[in-house]
Amino acid sequence: MIKVENVSKRYSKIPVIEHIYLTVSRGEIRGLIGNNGAGKTTLIKCITGIYKPDDGSVLYDDEKIYDNPDVKHKVGYVSDNCGYLGRYSVSGMVRLYENYYPNFNKEKFNTLNEEFGLSLKSKVKNLSKGQKMRLGFMLELSKQPEYLILDEPTSGLDPVAKSKFMEILVQEVEKGNIGVLISSHNLGDLEKLCDTITLIEDGKVTNNTNVDDLKEQFVKLQVVIPGGIDSSKLNLPNIVNVSNVGSVYTIIIDNYDKMTEEWLKSKGAELIEVIDMGLEELYVSSQSRKGAEQNEKMA
Repeated sequence: MIKVENVSKRYSKIPVIEHIYLTVSRGEIRGLIGNNGAGKTTLIKCITGIYKPDDGSVLYDDEKIYDNPDVKHKVGYVSDNCGYLGRYSVSGMVRLYENYYPNFNKEKFNTLNEEFGLSLKSKVKNLSKGQKMRLGFMLELSKQPEYLILDEPTSGLDPVAKSKFMEILVQEVEKGNIGVLISSHNLGDLEKLCDTITLIEDGKVTNNTNVDDLKEQFVKLQVVIPGGIDSSKLNLPNIVNVSNVGSVYTIIIDNYDKMTEEWLKSKGAELIEVIDMGLEELYVSSQSRKGAEQNEKMA
């Protein structure tokens, strides 16, 4: 298990991440979500042992990863910039990995490349961003890691390559019992892949949960109020957002309950139907709710 325990990191005494706790178990895919500048990449670089935390620790099966090559060999890491040696060919990168990583499996790489179709003769510097992401994913999986850390891994991938990536990742987790932490702005992809979600904002974890629990917290309703009503009158504190077309209202509510249902009926609602929400909409709703709570405190 990966254990991130009370990890903080500062640049020039300015905190970037503070008091982070999270875990990733073998066989689990955990998503990491946050706005640009929230601290996701800094956290990932601490988790992969690139940065040393100023406080706290990152443990892999109770061993620290920083300055520990034996642990790093067990971890695959695909970054969002894939800064591989440009003068090398794809086959040259394979040979380099064979030399450095004792568990590297060339046959596995070749099998993966049957799906992704990179020319072994191509120079890395001539690859597109999407091709570099494919190369990084194949190389790191071929290390046969116990844990895989992915930072925006679908960036630059076309729809076909993205579909293959997601299929292969799930297969590897199921077959190899790999633990995965994946950061992405594409929340639709994370919803399909992840068992659990960590939300990070301003360098702090605001939620460790799963999608089902988030769906229990935030509910999207389609409400019909014959004749209509001014949206400003639908103003309960737990209502996050209201929009309407004619007499049909779409309402997002934090902690929907029987009392809220009765209140809507008192406003003239004759039909109340729960609509499924995707992870992106859930995330936006949680951010909107938090913003509203902060405004209330400042008022």
